[in-house]
Amino acid sequence: MMKSDETIGNRKLLGSWKEIGKFLGQDPKTCQRWEKQFGVPIHRKTGAKRSRVHAYPDELENWRKMSSVTLPTALIPPGEAPIRVSKTRFSVKAGALLLLPLIFVGSYFMIIGSTRGCQPVDFSIVDNKLIAIGSNHRRLWPFDPHLSELQDESFYRKHFQKKKDLEESLISLRGNPLLIIRDINHDGWNEILFAPQTTDLMNVGKVYLIDHNGNQIWNIDLGQEIYVGSKAFSSDYVIAALDVRDFLARGNDQILIIGHSRQQDPARILLVDLEKNTLGEYWNYGQISDILIDDLDYDRIPELILGGQNGEYGKPVMIVLDPRNLSGSSPQGPDFQIKGKGHGTELNYILFPLSPIDILRSPGNAIIRLDVLKNGHIQAMTNYSFVIYEFDNRMRPLPVTLTYSYEFETKAALTKGELKAFETKIAEQNYLFDNLRFWIRSKWSGPADLVSPVTRSGN
Repeated sequence: MMKSDETIGNRKLLGSWKEIGKFLGQDPKTCQRWEKQFGVPIHRKTGAKRSRVHAYPDELENWRKMSSVTLPTALIPPGEAPIRVSKTRFSVKAGALLLLPLIFVGSYFMIIGSTRGCQPVDFSIVDNKLIAIGSNHRRLWPFDPHLSELQDESFYRKHFQKKKDLEESLISLRGNPLLIIRDINHDGWNEILFAPQTTDLMNVGKVYLIDHNGNQIWNIDLGQEIYVGSKAFSSDYVIAALDVRDFLARGNDQILIIGHSRQQDPARILLVDLEKNTLGEYWNYGQISDILIDDLDYDRIPELILGGQNGEYGKPVMIVLDPRNLSGSSPQGPDFQIKGKGHGTELNYILFPLSPIDILRSPGNAIIRLDVLKNGHIQAMTNYSFVIYEFDNRMRPLPVTLTYSYEFETKAALTKGELKAFETKIAEQNYLFDNLRFWIRSKWSGPADLVSPVTRSGN
């Protein structure tokens, strides 16, 4: 039997997993796992019924010195510092030294092929932690945002990778992305962009960028304490949407982050590069409910089309922004100016009227859904009343569509005597069309004031 501190020739021998673990500063099970995953040089006595392991301290030390990959910190027991380990796995046995080059080369290609199994491609949520899942369907590492009551996996499935309908219906709300897994910096490895959300919406204003090993690259806290008129809003924010793409046609990706105050009204639209540098930001006094990214003018730079609400007017809005020129804030009256943000650089800011049903049932309506039609037109739908507005790619309005839901609610209200009927359906559509307002040259204008206005219904 081999004992600890035994020597063979002039070489000291470590004769058990316990001794090997003591030398490496790890427990025996960790060393056994490292042998399989990272090629710790372990020897076994052949011919025995039960293989006995041993290792040489000089080989273990050389293994550490020749390392080229840092172990993910999430795989190391708490309190232990990460060490560097080699991508190559090799074992030197007596009488086999001449085979070492072949073993090295063969093992190298085996490991290179297997590392793609460590590529994060999916996720789960367990015990308030994000768990990265590899392409080999195994758990890779946990990321702990240190939040209690983190939303469960079913929530994040609705907000994973891209915008999704939360229900199978025309009027369903959208689930904007809050978790994205992709190769953001084009280095061959997937990063994870993660906006933790909790059931109580507390402390959920941060976005994390995480590398493929589970190490945090950076985090951004979207919240800012600001004043709207004389009213103060705290820096407690809620992330509403994430997007990653080459917004600026520079050949690399940028990150778009949208969120709003927990006090509902101020919303911040922030564009950053992969080094966390701010490329532009725009503020709207009101929440953003949906986002559409489309190249309206065919210049290869996609416009940002935002649907939401304006808190001063209590009305739905649609905002069109150029990502190359994001600054300032939404057009507001004197008592609702966002302090220190200046005039906005929006390409279009459209204020939608409240329908009779909105006034009766739900003041404070919003645009909750945006779509691009096959003809390139933009379709915007309001909440509660479900009126559909359509715009061409120059943001000129087209005739308004009254949905079945709107007509059903209107008929019920008329039956109860809560509303006064329009003379015709076209008259009702024209009422909504005529009361659209466009922010043009520092003042509100109607559809008739637009350059080359589009004819309304019935004309």
